[in-house]
Amino acid sequence: MKRQILIPLDSSPVGREVIHLAEHWGKMFEAQLNFLQVNPVQRNHEDQSLLESVLAAEKITAEYRAVASFGNPAQEIVEQEKVLKPWLIMMAAHSHSMMSRILLGSNTDYVVNLCKSNLFVYKRSAQDLKDLILVPVDYSKVNQKVIRFCDDLAQKMGLTLHFLHVFSFPEFAHYNMETGWEWDALESERQKEAEAKKLESFLAAFGLTSAYKQEVLMGKPYEQILYRQEKLNARLIALAPNKHGLVEQLLVGSNTKYVMHHANCSVLVIKNLED
Repeated sequence: MKRQILIPLDSSPVGREVIHLAEHWGKMFEAQLNFLQVNPVQRNHEDQSLLESVLAAEKITAEYRAVASFGNPAQEIVEQEKVLKPWLIMMAAHSHSMMSRILLGSNTDYVVNLCKSNLFVYKRSAQDLKDLILVPVDYSKVNQKVIRFCDDLAQKMGLTLHFLHVFSFPEFAHYNMETGWEWDALESERQKEAEAKKLESFLAAFGLTSAYKQEVLMGKPYEQILYRQEKLNARLIALAPNKHGLVEQLLVGSNTKYVMHHANCSVLVIKNLED
């Protein structure tokens, strides 16, 4: 069965960029595109005709269908997902105003929480991003699927992978009210070396075909992921929620949402790689 990509659109300039990004992904993965535009009120066939004319003007060559609907955007996206069962939902992030950020955050959180499909949140960056995919590693089973998928994606797009494992503060660390976390520098370096060897061995087992680098850092996952993305100017962050238990889901969910809202690049949240 052919893969489906659901692309919610609006009338913003960023929406046009998402159209062509979706077209590129549709061709790469031989998927059908499904463009969805949701308006607050129903206006007979006017919205459908307008959406079709907009897409026709973009001269899309990939296979696609267009649907104009009305109602609450987030709820309509979820309803369309139930019908289409898409492999990927691709939507734009808007950061030109505080109101847009609030609205997008609400819609995006709603979609992330309720949709089962993979989610690509496109962000237009003012920086000159490099051809890198930043892939956090936590050794979970779902993370292993993410690594294999990103290897394939990097091959298709001509990108380099940068794997990052963030380990916790050492058990022997203690918190000083004046200076913050403190630990023995030698023990900290030993732990970092051990984590680096573990990551190297873990990645070697995949037989990756794409060029990649690896790195380990100590601290909070979401802070270090954002820090490295800024330093590397990575084009994309690809990560997945962990599903081992309720507590981990909540923690990883928080990390994922924080990264998604604060990253200076697009974020791919991988939730389902069964297809």
